[in-house]
Amino acid sequence: WYSVVKFMAKVRFTVICLFILDAIFPRRVNWGQIDLRYQYKKALQQNYKVLRRIWAEVLMEKAREFRVEYTHLRLENMPASGQKDKLEFIKLMQRWYQQRFHNADPYEPLSRRRAIAATCLSSGHKVQYPPWILHDKEEPSKKPEQILRDTFRVCAKGPINVLADKSGTSEVIGSKNCMDSFVGHVEGDWIMLLDEPGWIFRMIYETREKLVEKQEKYRVVSKQPVAVMQLPSQNAQKIGTKKFGDMVFGYPDGDWVELTDEKGYSGPPRFMDMFPPGGSRAHRVLQNSTKEDYNSMPEFKRLIWFLGSPEHLTM
Repeated sequence: WYSVVKFMAKVRFTVICLFILDAIFPRRVNWGQIDLRYQYKKALQQNYKVLRRIWAEVLMEKAREFRVEYTHLRLENMPASGQKDKLEFIKLMQRWYQQRFHNADPYEPLSRRRAIAATCLSSGHKVQYPPWILHDKEEPSKKPEQILRDTFRVCAKGPINVLADKSGTSEVIGSKNCMDSFVGHVEGDWIMLLDEPGWIFRMIYETREKLVEKQEKYRVVSKQPVAVMQLPSQNAQKIGTKKFGDMVFGYPDGDWVELTDEKGYSGPPRFMDMFPPGGSRAHRVLQNSTKEDYNSMPEFKRLIWFLGSPEHLTM
């Protein structure tokens, strides 16, 4: 029994270190390579291999907490070290994290673990968390008055799965193809479909590659008529104009907006430049007027919103 407990401590140590690193470097840990089956020695060896590679990539040995002049504990010695040394090492990891999380992206553990499971499942790798890792398969749904209806379009090259629940391990109940439009509500890295059942994971977490894009709403703020072009180029054929105060819908593409109707239907190609032709990039002709949930804004957007600027809508 003692040998089993000791082995489990070794496995848990590796996984705990990976989760702490993932909180600061979310794109470094490829969870598809991590084996959480803590009863297997092969899983322990594989996880240590991944941990040591990431440790070297992010130069952890140069961090103050792990410099040789401050501690004798070294990651390469941990497999053979006792539980006391492992606990001391975890304390150093905790101190390292506390010094850096203020400058890192917001991290919510349960949401991140759901995202890991969903991303791995999309790659054909099912994540089964052991009992000692706190996780939940679903996040409580928002109240109806908190739900914002947005239109989205699939921008992934291949079809993406529609899942029965907000969980990477839930049943696949459908799919969406490239350029398909649908109405939904963003909840973290997920989109809840509103006119049909299902959930869609909106990006590949490791690469941040978008699987879907959100339709934006713009208001013409130029006093002069703004041209609507057939292609995203000032040299393209002009097919119409929009005047001051007009509202348009579309998908941003660099400095251009590909126009659609309110429900996301594209029709013949139509584009508008966000900036005046040949003018300063400091002055826009289109201002983003999309309604955004204050509670889901990044902190810098909340600050700009609080100061009274509408620019948080376009950042």
